[in-house]
Amino acid sequence: MNNVNRIKQDNLCVQCGVCLAACPRKCISMKKDGFNFCPEISDDCVNCGICLNVCSSTKMFDFDLSENFEQIMAGKVLNVFSVKSSDKTVLKNSASGGFVTKVVQELLNKSMYDFAFLLKGYDYDVQLETQIFDKNSDFSQSQKSRYLTVSHAQTCEYMFRNPDKKIIIVATGCALNGILNFIKLKKLKRENYLFLGLFCDKTMNYGVVEYFRQHPVSIGKNISQLFFKDKRAGGWPGNVRIEYDDGSFVDLPNTSRMEVKDYFILERCLYCLDKLNRNADISIGDNYIEKCMDSEGANSIIIRSVLGQRVFNEVKKCFLVEENTLEDLILSQRIKDKKLNLEFARFKKFGINSENNDFLSFYQEALRKREIVQHKDLYNSIQKDLSLQKQKTLTKVKKVKFCGLTIFKKKEKNKKIYYSVLGIPFKLKKKS
Repeated sequence: MNNVNRIKQDNLCVQCGVCLAACPRKCISMKKDGFNFCPEISDDCVNCGICLNVCSSTKMFDFDLSENFEQIMAGKVLNVFSVKSSDKTVLKNSASGGFVTKVVQELLNKSMYDFAFLLKGYDYDVQLETQIFDKNSDFSQSQKSRYLTVSHAQTCEYMFRNPDKKIIIVATGCALNGILNFIKLKKLKRENYLFLGLFCDKTMNYGVVEYFRQHPVSIGKNISQLFFKDKRAGGWPGNVRIEYDDGSFVDLPNTSRMEVKDYFILERCLYCLDKLNRNADISIGDNYIEKCMDSEGANSIIIRSVLGQRVFNEVKKCFLVEENTLEDLILSQRIKDKKLNLEFARFKKFGINSENNDFLSFYQEALRKREIVQHKDLYNSIQKDLSLQKQKTLTKVKKVKFCGLTIFKKKEKNKKIYYSVLGIPFKLKKKS
């Protein structure tokens, strides 16, 4: 099998749609499969392998660990800043500091770029697709975080049809790497494209939308718009806001999103080592560096390329800027925790054996949570599971170190000792 069906069967598809755009015979379509939108291959496929060549998951396990782990995760870094838009309207409507929106607006207004491809709207009945924006577009519907899979097929198809247009592309690391593969395949000019890469910890499938439809606050109502991260009720880091077609809305605490994220993440996210979007020109995420944090929100950005530095110099007057260190950013983004992803990736690549079973309970628990999403009664099934987890609330909590990770050692009233990392419980086996 020399096509992306292999990726799909291995549960490594990120649903970015780049393979659809790359297929020369138009054999690929994106079909809804449960809560996912996956490639479907028609009988016209000749197994040319082009879709595999552009897929960002094809070589995702070809990692080189000869360097320092944190350096591998960080990638090439020219400068690190915390930034906040001086435009209060953009800042207020943003998920954090408004960096992406303001940069795109400035570059389009100055005719440095012709178009940008961004998301538009907050209705999730179909898969999100990037839309073309110019300097006259309304950017208010492009702001805020979605956390869901996004198709970049339209972006790639437009790039191929219009090779001389200068385009701004906003994407998570997995999709961005697929688009870079597409540029190489089609022999497009890399310098025509500015990549604004989003930090990404986990991407969810569309089951999370159904979860909030089944939430008690939504019973008897139809959701018109769902904002996973909204600052209107209490500022940054933002609550979940659900708006209904009768004009009413409700704000839920951000914990209502955070506590269910692991149930809906793509399996591929368990193995990802590119949280900071290494191949972007500028990488952007929420600022968690304490000295720069406030309720308005701010972005942490990494300038990675000469093009990224040139663009930042052009737009930095539009922002409140504070220089930071890479060490502060790595600490604030909890990059060390991604060592767990590395262990999961080893399980996926090499299988489970006696040499790597220290992390097996982590891996099994992460996969178990994803299986709960198969239940039709999503909300109640997940809440029941969360309740069982909370029943293990322990009277004593102590931090210990294990394989470079921060482990929480906890003692229950029955005097049993439990350990957890990233909320995943496990038991340490005593060596004989």
